[in-house]
Amino acid sequence: MLENYREEEIKFWRTSDQKEIDFVITPLTGSPIALEVKFSAANLKKSKYRLFTNAYPDIPLKFVSYNNVTEENEAIQILKV
Repeated sequence: MLENYREEEIKFWRTSDQKEIDFVITPLTGSPIALEVKFSAANLKKSKYRLFTNAYPDIPLKFVSYNNVTEENEAIQILKV
C-alpha cells in the first residue's frame, strides 16, 4: 500500500549548527520514525546522529541508501528499477 503524506505531515530535524535528519514522519501506526537518506551507504556514519538519538530515544532512526548496503551499515536499500 502506498502511503501519501500531506506536506505539513513531513518534517525534518535540524540544530542551529546544521546537524540534521532528513525526514521525521508519523505513519498510520501513529509512532514517529526518522529517516536519513544517503546515496551511498559508505557515507553513513551512525555516530553523527547521536545528538538526535539521545534527544529522542523513542523515535527510531532508519537509514536509507541507493547503493553499497551491507549488513554492517544497517541501511535499507532502495530498489533499483
